[in-house]
Amino acid sequence: MERVADERRRRQRRRQRRSKTQRRDDGILLSSTAGNDSHSQRNSLLRALEPLAWLRRSERALLHHFVSEASCVAISSRHGQRLFCNTILPLALQSPPLLYATLAYSAVQQASLHTVEATDLHRSVSRYVGMSLAAFQAELPQAGSSSQASLLAASLMLCLVSMSSGDIHSGSWRVHAEGAKALLASIHRSDNASASADIDAIDKFLSRWYLNVESLASMTSAGLVTGQCVVQDSTWGTITEPDQFALDVCDDHFGYPARLAMLFREIGASAWERRRQLSLWPSLTEETAGFTVLTQQDFHLDADTLQASLDTISADTLHSSRGLAFYPGVREELSDTDVRGFVACTEAYIHMARILVERRVRGASSRSEMVQASARAIMRAVSSIPPSHEPSPAMAIGPPLFTAGCEALELVDRQAVRNIFHDHYSEVRSKNMERALSILETLWANGIGVVLDWIAYQEA
Repeated sequence: MERVADERRRRQRRRQRRSKTQRRDDGILLSSTAGNDSHSQRNSLLRALEPLAWLRRSERALLHHFVSEASCVAISSRHGQRLFCNTILPLALQSPPLLYATLAYSAVQQASLHTVEATDLHRSVSRYVGMSLAAFQAELPQAGSSSQASLLAASLMLCLVSMSSGDIHSGSWRVHAEGAKALLASIHRSDNASASADIDAIDKFLSRWYLNVESLASMTSAGLVTGQCVVQDSTWGTITEPDQFALDVCDDHFGYPARLAMLFREIGASAWERRRQLSLWPSLTEETAGFTVLTQQDFHLDADTLQASLDTISADTLHSSRGLAFYPGVREELSDTDVRGFVACTEAYIHMARILVERRVRGASSRSEMVQASARAIMRAVSSIPPSHEPSPAMAIGPPLFTAGCEALELVDRQAVRNIFHDHYSEVRSKNMERALSILETLWANGIGVVLDWIAYQEA
């Protein structure tokens, strides 16, 4: 009996030591002493959720699903997924707006696996989104600098819910993106020099997340809520270490370099200006317009400048002697397959940008030689990335592949896009991916004539 009691005491002491080294007071794992094994760290996160008795069983199940499945769809590497969970979960357990938004996102992704009936999906997602918005409005008036990060994360998560849910809350992502932009600008203006390292790391992570959202949103037909994308704004200073190295490295969270994301914003702004000028050209002259009237030649020059910038980015990231660079500590956690995937993903996004420059700034047709060449380059690059249900570069292929599909004119090219979407959907079961292919099938059946984008297709 004494031997059994001694063994029980030894086990209890080991559990206490693990608890002290692995958990914060809020019960969520922030770091692991078990090495870099992502499965071990994910299991630790799941175990940390067990004591949260104040949550309903269904809500704990959704948080489990967020850690084990839903977060994998949002991030392009295991390192990034671990940082995503270890950033979001502690904040969510202290912030009702973020908690409910996270539950809504998990519910959307769970439904994609067909484990929930459609009626349950609409009910649970709508309820959690409504609860998140109500809590958000209640907290915003008295939000201090410490809670602004949680509200920013909630805005970005709600944006992710809208963009991931297909036909649910279509278009509401614009409102959430605009709210995130205002919060990020406020955080940057506060410039809290006394902020802890943890708070600073959270702000940098959220800045990278926001830049990814805005870089894609800026290229939609309407841009953000207020219209034209502001190319130089306060978000520039919030990007992690905004020197040349930080801009040229591949962001393992989202699959392409930060400098390319910044250029996407410039492309979006130029495209927005061209649409505005086209709507006014028939009725305005330079003498009566009250503003500068740009000609088609002006946009040709603008397109040439943007293409030259893309040439530079390609040379600095894909064809440099050092190879594709990553943030410190990331490359060591990537397999050779992952690295090749990120190279292919970066190439696909560069060609996506080339298509957008030609189609939206220069005004070229789908039959343009450069447009067709870039569309096929995207197909080749993306087809080299193996499908995976784990966090990998495969999670980032949607926007460039959808862009290539919009421009695919030949039956063989359309079938290639169709096959790639099917292969990846069979692994990921993403509602977003399913919806994108459905839209492409409609476009192909009716003929190419509309230039859609990865986010705006939900509003078609």
